[in-house]
Amino acid sequence: MLANKALIVSLKISQWGARKFDRNATTTVESSFATSGKVGNYTKKLLPGAKELEDIQRLSNNLRTFFHEQTLPWLSDGSRILSSKNYLDFTAQFRVKKQEFEQAVSQFLLQYPVLRERSKILLGSLFKETDYPSEQYLKKAFACKIAFMPVPNIDDFRVQILDEEKEVFLSKMKDAETGIIKDCWTRLHTIVSKAADRLKQPDAIFRDSLIQNITDMCALLPKLNNNDDTDLETMRIQVENVVSGISASDCREVPATRNEAAKKLDDMTSKMSAFMGA
Repeated sequence: MLANKALIVSLKISQWGARKFDRNATTTVESSFATSGKVGNYTKKLLPGAKELEDIQRLSNNLRTFFHEQTLPWLSDGSRILSSKNYLDFTAQFRVKKQEFEQAVSQFLLQYPVLRERSKILLGSLFKETDYPSEQYLKKAFACKIAFMPVPNIDDFRVQILDEEKEVFLSKMKDAETGIIKDCWTRLHTIVSKAADRLKQPDAIFRDSLIQNITDMCALLPKLNNNDDTDLETMRIQVENVVSGISASDCREVPATRNEAAKKLDDMTSKMSAFMGA
């Protein structure tokens, strides 16, 4: 059962947006262009060009990407499924990324007074002291954390439920498990078909990551394959064997090698499509 093989995990990242709606500027624009209030609003950047804020945003995006790559779909509330096989690697990598995020926040807070003073020049008459929160507020505005919960199990219910309710619960759990395996297949198929399509185009430019991404996916899939789906694992091994013999640099330099690699990867996508019912 999924409850014995995985955890529900959620990621929460909060940060200060450093943007503010300016009613006076909006009114000025409306007056200058003779428009109504429904056309648009003027939102100003409070710290324009602040690299420190851009670094935090970049690391936030990296964290969210990492979170989705390492987990599988669960509910629409943003929670995801983390395989128990991936728990140690996931938490170790998350700690590193969280530390990078917190270091970037510390650097921003250190520079915040300077950045605020610089904004007086950049914003001119749009600058308002009251738009800028205190450093104490900002310390609480930035946060990054994950939370774990057990996957629900029908045996966890402490009160008797109707048989039809039990059936609905079990059906939803089955759908969730099916969705998890489907997501794994889709990931592998998408990344292999993308490489095949790219290599089929003689003049298309590509980086080494086009092939390396497939290798990385093949390394990650065993940690995502909660149910130890044998078809998925067999296909993963086949793809891994194929891609191990493909050199991105050789594909760029030798057209025949590129065509052969494209054909091998295209064959893999066809095999996967058959398993996926496409």
